[in-house]
Amino acid sequence: MRIGLSVWGQAQLFAYTLAVIFLGCAMGVRAARHGLFYSKVEARVDRTYTACSMHGRTDETRAMLARDSTLANEQWTDCADSEILVAAYGSDVHIDRRPTAAIRFVSPADGREHAGTVRLTSDQTRDEPPAAGSTFPIYADNKDPALVDPYE
Repeated sequence: MRIGLSVWGQAQLFAYTLAVIFLGCAMGVRAARHGLFYSKVEARVDRTYTACSMHGRTDETRAMLARDSTLANEQWTDCADSEILVAAYGSDVHIDRRPTAAIRFVSPADGREHAGTVRLTSDQTRDEPPAAGSTFPIYADNKDPALVDPYE
C-alpha cells in the first residue's frame, strides 16, 4: 500500500524545501563574504546608549524635521537630544528606539584605530548592555576602514 501526498501537501513540501534552500544559501553567502572581505577584530565599547529615529506623523511635522540636518531622513541620534523635540512636537512625531554602542577598533585595512557606532543585537543586550571598556567581536572590512559588520 502506497501513501501519497495531496496536491496541497506537495505544494507545502515544495515551499518548505525552497525556504530551507534559500536560508542555507543566504547563510553561505554571508559566511563567504565574511571569510573573503572581513576580518574578525575586537571592538572596545566607549559607551552604550539608546539611539532614536524620529519621523513626523503629519506633513507639517515631516517638513519641520526635514529642515534639521541631524533629524532629516529619519537619521539615528542620541535619545537625550531628541527628548526636547518630543516635548515640542508632542504626539505629532513617532520615535523608534534601539540600543547602540559607541566603539573603537583597529581596522585591518590601515592598522589604525577608528571610532564608530553599531546597533546592538538582542543577544548582546539580553541581560544588560555591554559596559564601557568591555570588548566584543565585530567584522571589519579588509579594504575600507570605516566599514564594519557587528553581527556574527
